[in-house]
Amino acid sequence: MKKLSTFTLTVVLLLLFSVSIVSDQDPANGQALWDESGCAKCHGDAGQGLWAGPLAGESTYEDGVAKPAEDWITQVRTPRKRMPSFSAEQVSDEAITDIHAYLTSLATPEGEFSPMDAGLADDAPEGQLLLASKKCAACHTTAGPLKGFKTREESPTAEAVITQLRTPFKNMPSFNEEQVSDEEATAIAEFLAAQYAADMATAATDSGEATTDSGEATTDSGEATTDSGEATTDSGEATTDSGEATTDSGEATTTETPTALPATGGTDAVNLAIIMLLSGISVLLAGFALKRFSLKV
Repeated sequence: MKKLSTFTLTVVLLLLFSVSIVSDQDPANGQALWDESGCAKCHGDAGQGLWAGPLAGESTYEDGVAKPAEDWITQVRTPRKRMPSFSAEQVSDEAITDIHAYLTSLATPEGEFSPMDAGLADDAPEGQLLLASKKCAACHTTAGPLKGFKTREESPTAEAVITQLRTPFKNMPSFNEEQVSDEEATAIAEFLAAQYAADMATAATDSGEATTDSGEATTDSGEATTDSGEATTDSGEATTDSGEATTDSGEATTTETPTALPATGGTDAVNLAIIMLLSGISVLLAGFALKRFSLKV
């Protein structure tokens, strides 16, 4: 009897706990979190499935039993198959519970699900094919995660890629070695390094062309300055022509006007003074001669 009572109490507590969890779920907040999270990049904007399977609609096991939010939390923390794991710092249990409430409120997608096709050729580089098969392309495209390496001006290495897969920073989930082995990570790193080298070479070429264009612009500016100088010279010639025109105008005026006496310069003033002096002497001599003549008479 005592064992029965203990069992009954346990069942009641579990039911109350389950009811408490359900009542605390917030589908509206779940939708907001889903839209903001990176989960939709794999599972689709409305949980219809994209790179990974659909989550919209009632989530059940193969026997038809509904999956509670607690099972979703377990899957996010310790996922099965290829799904990477998210820490509680990246997505909390409460957030997963609300996302569960939102997605299970949606209609179940119709038809059979087929995962996203990356559209790569069979002879594409091994590292690029792995980016697609490991679902890395869902967030990074088949070109790979090069933005961070370019920002740091650091060529991708196997060590850097493996470190990021095992202990990622920011919002990226982690992949264990069963999901992406070190050998596969090395192949991905080699592909990324080749992409990085090609992109950096293109950037350097573009930068050189931009510098050349700048030099040509400077040359054009110099030519413009030369043209400006020529314009100034032309302006000077125009001024000279204007002067000649003024001279011609002056000659025309001289032809029509009586000739004026030339202005007396410094030399002319001296000559005039000498003439006046000689005139005065001549007057004195004439007066002296006249006086002597008068006395004789």
